[in-house]
Amino acid sequence: MRIRLERKLSSCPHHLCCTVCDRMFESGRVRTLLHNDEGFIQGDICPECMRLSVETIQHKIRERAMLLLEETDDSSNTTFSPQARAMELLDCSTENVKYPQFYHWWLVQLEIFSRKSSDARNVTGIENWEYKGRSRKAQDRSWRERLRTFFEKDESEK
Repeated sequence: MRIRLERKLSSCPHHLCCTVCDRMFESGRVRTLLHNDEGFIQGDICPECMRLSVETIQHKIRERAMLLLEETDDSSNTTFSPQARAMELLDCSTENVKYPQFYHWWLVQLEIFSRKSSDARNVTGIENWEYKGRSRKAQDRSWRERLRTFFEKDESEK
């Protein structure tokens, strides 16, 4: 399992349900998402569960999976049956948890700042200026790609 940080989109609800403890929590500008080893999103993680140890997170996910297995199948209002979700969580609970590093948080903060400044440029009408023959959008895309490449290369070396 890997915990990834992502910028909260405007379409995202303000209150989210934690995948680990199943409690509702308020999301800030940055979402903490739990991904399995295949890269599929399992759900959001609340700030309290982010402070837990790897073993505690795995234990709580197993407990939640067992509760879901005991539920009756009411698939009329959900995409997955509780049993299918429980099996997904049980598989996930056997994987080691990898927490995000500090520079991931800064990268997401830069992305949020970039989005806000891009929105401000759009409102003021200065979004089409050029620097050294490159448009502002190309400049933004270029530095984001370089940062992501740098950090992904750093992670793969570990």
